[in-house]
Amino acid sequence: MAAAGWGLPVLAVDRNPAFLSELNGRARVSGLPLACIRADLEAPSATLPLQYGACGAVLIFRFLFRPLVPSIVRLLAPGGLLVYETFTLAQAEREGGPNNPAFMLRPGEMAELFPDLLTLSCQEDPVGACARLVARKPA
Repeated sequence: MAAAGWGLPVLAVDRNPAFLSELNGRARVSGLPLACIRADLEAPSATLPLQYGACGAVLIFRFLFRPLVPSIVRLLAPGGLLVYETFTLAQAEREGGPNNPAFMLRPGEMAELFPDLLTLSCQEDPVGACARLVARKPA
């Protein structure tokens, strides 16, 4: 919602219809430029619901499905920005959240996932059990 609050057009993608309904309602009440699409991006036939090269920025939070990494990069327009934050294996030691290692990053993995992007910032927070990346696609 923060990007929409800045007046940027936002497309939110999630498989949870209740979450999307709540988000859409909050955006509508606030008059924010936000559209929602329900999609299960982990389904075998899943495709990202945008044209390649169409995104000035892609923001991903609390989601990891490694087969989508190349498509995520292709969504970015030249000079586009990727902001990515998701769980690390340290999450398995905490209550709540994912506990399947397939959906958590190994130490140092975030930096390795996007070798074709220029890394602006990459951090791992063992206390918060997450990794964060800000990277730019070359122009």
